[in-house]
Amino acid sequence: GGPTPIASVHIGKRQIMLNQRRSRTLGSLDDLAATRRKQKPIKAADNMKDFSYVMREFRVFYIQMPNGNLLSDVINITRPVSEVIEKLCCYLGVDDPDVYVLYLTGSCLTSLKETGVDAGDDAAIHFKANRKGSFTHLVDHQALPDQGNEPILLKSNLSLKMQGITTSRILLLQREQDVECPVLNIVLSPEDEFNKCWLSIVQGNTPCSVEQAVKLAAIQYQAYVQHRTAMNSTVAFCRPIDFLPVEYAGVRGIDQKMYKEQESLNLKSEDIYTTYRTCYASLPTHDTIFFPAREPRRKLLHSTKLKPILIGVNSKGVLRVDHKTKEVLDMWEYQVLKNWAYSKRTFVLAFANKNYPMESIQARWISTLVDFHVDSILDSAANLGKLITDNDQ
Repeated sequence: GGPTPIASVHIGKRQIMLNQRRSRTLGSLDDLAATRRKQKPIKAADNMKDFSYVMREFRVFYIQMPNGNLLSDVINITRPVSEVIEKLCCYLGVDDPDVYVLYLTGSCLTSLKETGVDAGDDAAIHFKANRKGSFTHLVDHQALPDQGNEPILLKSNLSLKMQGITTSRILLLQREQDVECPVLNIVLSPEDEFNKCWLSIVQGNTPCSVEQAVKLAAIQYQAYVQHRTAMNSTVAFCRPIDFLPVEYAGVRGIDQKMYKEQESLNLKSEDIYTTYRTCYASLPTHDTIFFPAREPRRKLLHSTKLKPILIGVNSKGVLRVDHKTKEVLDMWEYQVLKNWAYSKRTFVLAFANKNYPMESIQARWISTLVDFHVDSILDSAANLGKLITDNDQ
């Protein structure tokens, strides 16, 4: 007597093996239902610990703030732009986010592919990371469309993804009426800082060598293993290659190197974030905005044949990085620059005895960032001189 068991409906070999596999994890369907009843809603903090969720929903953006700061932060591309503006206004300490607007002004280096959807289009789009393609293909001009000289106003009621933005970009936060904002030292939370670091590595914003990528991936995988619980395992699952930059994911044996490096780590849960940020800060390319460019072949500076190169701009100077090995070939401090100039697709650095030309669709932004950092250095020097003068008096 009694109802017929579900397993007896299909007597095939595949169905029997499936039922046996289920029996090893759950005693019955009642146990499964009980497990679901006991689960609590997933909190945002738990979601942030799930790396696949962060990889899917978050990107690193560079924002020009109204107070003159240049901020890099992790932003959820699936949330309305109004929420992004509220977060940025919290950094500024202002309580009227409704009078602020956000503009899209430029592109930067990334390994994620983005379909060509005009800003303002309501249709959602999807990004695709080609983990088997060469990086030379990923820095193609079509992957980073030029936004032109005019900033694009973003609609506050739509998400960045719905407006065609699914990769890292340069944004501008402005008040509808020009009002001076205090210049503050904006500090991200340790969790946001950690997510910003590893996202910039995995999504290709910060170039690094294979050895550096393996070490950082091992630390992150250690965090992933320690944070896997019944709560955040319901969101998604991460593969070993998800902790590596896209261009290294297809390297033979690199996942085994990561496992070996991870086994040698002896880190406590509270030390993982600090260790990762410390290793990230040791990279010569950290806290740098990179742009894909092309330069003349070194032996033929006047040749029309160009080769790919990565150009980075940070608070100390301009970096020239090999697009394949990620080796820093040159680092020019601002003190050695005599001048710099740009046209629509060309940027030139002028030194005492030579010029270094390059081609980039973001030449205007490279020049703008150099201007910004040089002005910041000059302002700091002027303020320091004024402070010394006041103390002498």
